Amino acid sequence: MAGTQTRRQAPRTTPQPRQAPTDKAAASPRFALAVQGSFGHIVYAAGILDAFRAHNHAVPAAQRLEFPLASGCVEMLTPLWLFLNAPHGEISLRDAVVKDDYLTPWWVQSRIAPPAIRADALTSYLKGLGQASKRLSMAYQELLVRTFRVAGSRAAFHGDVDSIAGSALQTINELNAAWQDVATYSSGIPGNIAFNPFFMAWKSGDLEKCCADNHAGTVFTNATRADTLDEVYLYSGEAPDAAQLENLRGNRHQREVRRLTPEFFFASGARPPYIAPIPVETENGTEYWMEGAMRCNPPLNPLVDMGATHIVLLRFFCKHPAQEPNNNGELNERFLDALFNIPLQKEIEAIEFRNKLAGVGQNHPELAAKSRSVSIIDPGDPDALESRKPCPAYLDFLSENLGTLSHYDGLTSTRRAEMFDAGFEIGRQLVRYLSDQLGLRETTATAAESQSKTRGFQSKQVA
Repeated sequence: MAGTQTRRQAPRTTPQPRQAPTDKAAASPRFALAVQGSFGHIVYAAGILDAFRAHNHAVPAAQRLEFPLASGCVEMLTPLWLFLNAPHGEISLRDAVVKDDYLTPWWVQSRIAPPAIRADALTSYLKGLGQASKRLSMAYQELLVRTFRVAGSRAAFHGDVDSIAGSALQTINELNAAWQDVATYSSGIPGNIAFNPFFMAWKSGDLEKCCADNHAGTVFTNATRADTLDEVYLYSGEAPDAAQLENLRGNRHQREVRRLTPEFFFASGARPPYIAPIPVETENGTEYWMEGAMRCNPPLNPLVDMGATHIVLLRFFCKHPAQEPNNNGELNERFLDALFNIPLQKEIEAIEFRNKLAGVGQNHPELAAKSRSVSIIDPGDPDALESRKPCPAYLDFLSENLGTLSHYDGLTSTRRAEMFDAGFEIGRQLVRYLSDQLGLRETTATAAESQSKTRGFQSKQVA
């Protein structure tokens, strides 16, 4: 890439390793949470995780959904941090998600395109916005024509109501599709609040605390080097121990593993072509990084390398949409589905292959020592095996709630509250599903008590 300095082959900074866990600890189940998503899914994800928190607060420790490991793209770190900071606390996450960031001054909230924006991307964006606006204008004119057409009145007089109704419905559908086109181009592209320089400066102190050792467990995200497309693992919270670092770096120590910093945080979310790769300073010189979600959203391999035995995967990109794209907004949605689901599927298949090796290794002690089975619980996968059936309520949520505009929704406090509450409700469904899948079944009495307490927490947060 132009302007990229040649990296010096200096030794990488090694994170301070912890003491390796005992054999007893390593042998016990180790649950991990991986959250897929993008900018528009933050509020939904926070609502789901708040339902996990409310459940954990209401039930005995043995029935809690505890996740010492987690991963997500850079946008998903915020709800993960909030949840892991108090995974069974009494206080809801609602105010922190729905209100706090929007109590900042207006110039902090304003969606300003960052300095690194590409000129060609801006040109393409403006052209797309113009075409979408033209389509909306034509659809609106067509609706007016059909509404006041004299022939339509005559047809109605002769009883041809079905013809008029069908024609009007077709026009309304086109108007709705055209409006979605305009909304897609005018709400967050090419800049968004995550890359607003004023917001970055205002929140830098909070971000530094989140990147440090101030929450339970270890949370991973990733970045992609713009020149080599190599993946960089970034972690916050508890540092990996020496053996885990060895696994994370690979046999040839080709993978980079670094503690997350605010500088790395923003570079790991630079999505081309809208946001140019962002330079970061390392001991190897200046490197240009871009969004890690293009490599895998969310990254699963770090969780396996850290010793996870069960990975709970929460998708926010539908594998099989209900209908074909009808406008640029839906086409963009399908593009993102493919962009973020295909690499994820490759990592899932790699884990499944390792599971097969672990099965073979049962008869070969030398292979069994290096291989172990990892279960992936994916409530949003309609293609899951019989033993891992998806959660029907969550499949409905993916196909109905997360439509074309889910990436650009939540611009008002009222809408954010609706999204959070919808996430909380589906989270309650997921609690029951995951408790069964992970063997954390509740007794009838405990389940009733848990539901009662959860409803109480929800009524508090709505109030």
